Amino acid sequence: MIFIASDCVGARMYEQLNMQFNNPFCWSRLSYHDFIFLANNLNDIDFNKIDINLINDPAKDKNKNMVGLIRIDNKINVLYPHYIQNSKYSHPTKNNTDVYYNNITSYILEKYMSRLNRMNLNEDIYLILHHKIDRPGFDVTLNECKNFLRIKSKYTKILVTHERSLLSEQNNNTNIIIAKQDAETGAIAKKIINNISIIKQ
Repeated sequence: MIFIASDCVGARMYEQLNMQFNNPFCWSRLSYHDFIFLANNLNDIDFNKIDINLINDPAKDKNKNMVGLIRIDNKINVLYPHYIQNSKYSHPTKNNTDVYYNNITSYILEKYMSRLNRMNLNEDIYLILHHKIDRPGFDVTLNECKNFLRIKSKYTKILVTHERSLLSEQNNNTNIIIAKQDAETGAIAKKIINNISIIKQ
């Protein structure tokens, strides 16, 4: 199984299922447009063609340390908000889900490539969009949720939302998980896993 999520929910699912990360999007964040492009073109992207830069996390104060941004195949951007550049740390140092390092780009590239090498697109793939409205640059609107639900895909789609009105949009290859807007990603991951109609045990 491969869980590709628009935020950290996917990584939490791997943790709770005691699975090895098998795609390079764990602990990352994608904008709605990048996530949809990825969902529609998963087999046509050259994941080995990448550029990496350090940027200020748009969801945090600009005085915070810089984080990694990878551009894949000159088509999509993937932000790694938990991998943080910090000159105080000569070795990768973890604090919960965050990693601090004075050469964080090398750490990100190492993790990206090792997880990419484990990615097998012939496995069951779950695309997980998290409906959030409090992340500058990464907000997802109600209409965007509806568009995601209507995309034709051979992959299983999962929408995590606080908006119950979207339940009427559920269909055969789309599952909707209702969660509070401020729910922790770990709690959301558990809720998805516990839905046996979604995860093939």
